[in-house]
Amino acid sequence: KVQDASACWHSQITEGIEAAGAVHLTTPVGEGRRVEYGDWPVLKKANVEKNAKNQTEVPIWTQNVPANQEERSVLISPSELPGSKALPSDVNWDSETAKNYGSYVHLLLENWPVHPTENWPRIANNLRVKLEQPIDDDIALHAFDSAKQVLGAPDLSWIFEKDAFAEVPFVTVLPEYSERCFYGIIDRLIMQDETVFVVDFKTNRAIPETTNQMPVGILNQMVIYEHAIKQLYPNYAIKTGILWTAEAKFMEIPQRILSDAKTNLCKS
Repeated sequence: KVQDASACWHSQITEGIEAAGAVHLTTPVGEGRRVEYGDWPVLKKANVEKNAKNQTEVPIWTQNVPANQEERSVLISPSELPGSKALPSDVNWDSETAKNYGSYVHLLLENWPVHPTENWPRIANNLRVKLEQPIDDDIALHAFDSAKQVLGAPDLSWIFEKDAFAEVPFVTVLPEYSERCFYGIIDRLIMQDETVFVVDFKTNRAIPETTNQMPVGILNQMVIYEHAIKQLYPNYAIKTGILWTAEAKFMEIPQRILSDAKTNLCKS
């Protein structure tokens, strides 16, 4: 409650603008005062000539029919795309065993590189309890030896350098594939000069001899990975490849094969 009218902010402002030479002003909301200097003419609407220079080109995407919003709202894992994910193998593992073996190898390759080798057995035991389903000791030992072989390979050391990014999550939309939205996690992202390497670990027991024999499902997955990273690093060369843990072998995917895979995927 204001006890003294002279202390009211409104009264103080009124006194101030009157002392500054305010003039009477009629406004749409009532009578008021204004402090003004100089001649302020009424502005006329500018006559802007329409010509080619000030015409905005309508983007092509405005002419496209919107995709089914219900479909776009569902995130797809790249590994769920169509196509075989493995070659025939003589290793008789059921799907759950193979899945848990793969998860275990991934965990070892994700966590071991930042720890001394003498701590690996203890870390391996701690990681084993994180698996969705328990695995036999023989399978666990096989995973242990496989991960150890990979990390001990000199020609693969660049993939596990300390400045490499591990388990990189992403979300991306592939316009050519009905604008579907994908969510995935890239095992390793390595930046070298003006090139970004996208590396995925595969624990398949049977591996292709050449990239021409690579399963379609794996190629489709790498198509999405490459597309996602291109959005992040548009000025870098993007290279993709598979690290086959069964033989500690890295296989780079030629751009020609990946482009063909993308074309076939978008036609499906």
